[in-house]
Amino acid sequence: MCRKASRFCMLLGLLTGLIATPVFGQWFVSIPKNAVTGEQNIHAHSPITVAMKQMSFPYDDITAWLGVGCDSQEEWIYFGFSKAPYLLDTSTDLGYHRISTQVKWDDQVEQVILKQKWYSSLVHFSNDREAISRATTSRTVQLELKWHGQGKTYFQFSLDGASAALDEIRWACADL
Repeated sequence: MCRKASRFCMLLGLLTGLIATPVFGQWFVSIPKNAVTGEQNIHAHSPITVAMKQMSFPYDDITAWLGVGCDSQEEWIYFGFSKAPYLLDTSTDLGYHRISTQVKWDDQVEQVILKQKWYSSLVHFSNDREAISRATTSRTVQLELKWHGQGKTYFQFSLDGASAALDEIRWACADL
């Protein structure tokens, strides 16, 4: 499952992202299948973006996307990065970093808790249901992170087409 094997899923997501087709606005849907286990989960993700203010080396080439995944039992929402983010002001728990930060859904700022498995390039919302609901009713989401050596860094993600793409993956996950 992608939630449990984040390094594998990052690579799988990047590879399938290259062959995923755009649907419903600018969002992409991919249906990767684990070649070893045969397990499937389905992902929808935003167009790839970069930091709103370019970061300096060695993070100057970081790209990011917002993704929603599902399998036959659950849904999850996450921010993906082309390299594992090195974040400050996190607390450490068993196997992951806990990140207290802000996101802005359209014009509404909200405090959130995110979780990042150690060395993972994926950062998950701790409250998937609420975040997915906000993603389907907003036009944009902006993420604030305190990135090592960069200070506060912001990424903005388009949610144009997210609601329809999520409907599509839910329909597909129901058949898994």
